[in-house]
Amino acid sequence: MTRVFISYRRDDSADITGRIFDRLRAHFDKQILFRDVDVIPFGSDFRQVIRKAVEDCQVLLAVIGPTWLNIATEDGNRQLDDPGDFVRLEIETALKRDIPVIPILVGKAAMPEVNQLPDSLQPLVFRNGLEVRSGPDFHRDVDTLIRGLTGLLDAPQTAQSEDFRLILEAFHADEIDPQIVREKLVNLYRALNQYNLAKYGHRLTLEQFRQYLLADSRVEV
Repeated sequence: MTRVFISYRRDDSADITGRIFDRLRAHFDKQILFRDVDVIPFGSDFRQVIRKAVEDCQVLLAVIGPTWLNIATEDGNRQLDDPGDFVRLEIETALKRDIPVIPILVGKAAMPEVNQLPDSLQPLVFRNGLEVRSGPDFHRDVDTLIRGLTGLLDAPQTAQSEDFRLILEAFHADEIDPQIVREKLVNLYRALNQYNLAKYGHRLTLEQFRQYLLADSRVEV
């Protein structure tokens, strides 16, 4: 079950991405990490494998090196401007899912400016990330990354607790709007499924979701 997806360009940052992956693999279970060269089986359609991994992951690391922004195709156009570019699709999908997307700046790269990115990638600029330097600072920087990932992977999704609080408030309100309660229940169910998939590898049944709500005696379902 992929929980951490590592997005990078081979021509831009393959070497240091490999070092980062090795450090993460030494700390976390290798099975939760996705890096294309390590987990795509021979004969598999890599497009489908990558798409499923991005759709299922809990965190995406966007490794940005000095040429990540402007690497061009054979016809001279920038790869990021191609809607079918895999790096673009990976990050777009994660941003649309609103999961943590962590920019990892390597090779003294700077964070791109908003106007340098396609519209669909512009939210990346506002995601908090970190620089991973080479030399003696490398292990210190990756230690910081590991601590951050540990917190993200171990903590329940914040949407889960926030939606639950709103549902409780709705149930206790003098006037209950059924549409609002329905929407909040759907959002909570989705958040719980995302967390359950990431942590346990399976979804909740509707009966399990009902029991989850009933665990708080203030809610009648």
